[in-house]
Amino acid sequence: MNPILSHERVHLLDVLRGLAIFGMFTVNMTVDSFWADTYRTSELASLDFIALVLVDLFAKGKFITIFSFLFGIGFFVQMERASARGVNATAFYIRRSTGLLIIGVLGLAFTLNSWILVDYAIFGLGLLLFLNRSPRTILMAGIALILLANIFGWIIPDYLEQLENPALVVEQTAPEGAQPTSPTEMSEDAVLREGDFLQISSYGLLHLWEAFTDWRYYASELRLLGIMLLGLYVARLGAVWDSDVRRVLARKALPWLIAIGFSGCLVWVVMADFGVGDKTSAVYLILPKIAAWPIGMPMLGLGYAVAIALLIEREKWRKWLMPMAAVGRMALTNYLFTALIAAFIGFSWGLGLYGKISVSQSLLLVLIIFPIQVLASRWWMARYVFGPAEWLWRSFTYGKLQPMYRTDVR
Repeated sequence: MNPILSHERVHLLDVLRGLAIFGMFTVNMTVDSFWADTYRTSELASLDFIALVLVDLFAKGKFITIFSFLFGIGFFVQMERASARGVNATAFYIRRSTGLLIIGVLGLAFTLNSWILVDYAIFGLGLLLFLNRSPRTILMAGIALILLANIFGWIIPDYLEQLENPALVVEQTAPEGAQPTSPTEMSEDAVLREGDFLQISSYGLLHLWEAFTDWRYYASELRLLGIMLLGLYVARLGAVWDSDVRRVLARKALPWLIAIGFSGCLVWVVMADFGVGDKTSAVYLILPKIAAWPIGMPMLGLGYAVAIALLIEREKWRKWLMPMAAVGRMALTNYLFTALIAAFIGFSWGLGLYGKISVSQSLLLVLIIFPIQVLASRWWMARYVFGPAEWLWRSFTYGKLQPMYRTDVR
């Protein structure tokens, strides 16, 4: 198989991947950072609380949804190309997933937050079970997996844990300087805050092994496979290559996705961030989770993707969106770079600002760094066929070194 040439690409998918990288960078540097617990357990300044609420409401969970959705679409495109060239599509995809798993594990070994790569490598294999299924079957399976993941992965375990230990329900904010009380939490906090490179690396790999041996990991992360299946469903309907199909689907879905998704996220933010509700009730424990997943975050994220699919057809919007395509074409490289930035800023082997950098400062860093990523990605992709990480991944997948320079591609 040969690499996908520029004229064979669907630029909308590249733009969406680029926007997803920006959104995930924003979230991973703020509300889902290594030190994010310090934001939830201490009194925040007004500016930091506003930043936290805005990221929760408009970014958290939305862009990982887009990326997972695109993973399902990408699976369809890869399988179509493999079959057209007479390649064993299943074997090809397993090699590809193995390569992604290796990159994800190596990222953890280098103290990067590359968990999502491991998740995609493992749960993405489930797409093979639906390769030749009907669109209706794929859609129903995707919705079912998202619901089951929340019920068995989050809601039931949390509810049972709360029944066993009612003291787990605490105020949203704690006195400034409050420390975790669990020995496990203290150990984790100490390692991430003060540990050296080897200690943090060992912790990440140990945490990975513990997840692999815990059924709750598989139960909760099935939601990723569910969202991937939604992407596969849309691709099977013909929306990848046929702009008319894409346009009709987008216009029908957009109002519902935005309205329901935003409403769910608003309920979650009001209850979780502002602490509205009876914190000792089961409703307070469960309702925000349901409002966030499976309602708010994934639906609003898909709403973003649908809106971009419509906007990119307009010339005035296309010129603003297309620079993101270069970021999306080297999405793996850019994601690993953002993970490196977060690790360097937080851990002791870098700047050592774990728990010391505020939400607003982290958000400002994203807004400064990401435009540089856009410029660097455009410069790189003008000269090379793939990003560095993509080149390694593809070379492993195809079993031979891939052309790197554009002049090498025939």
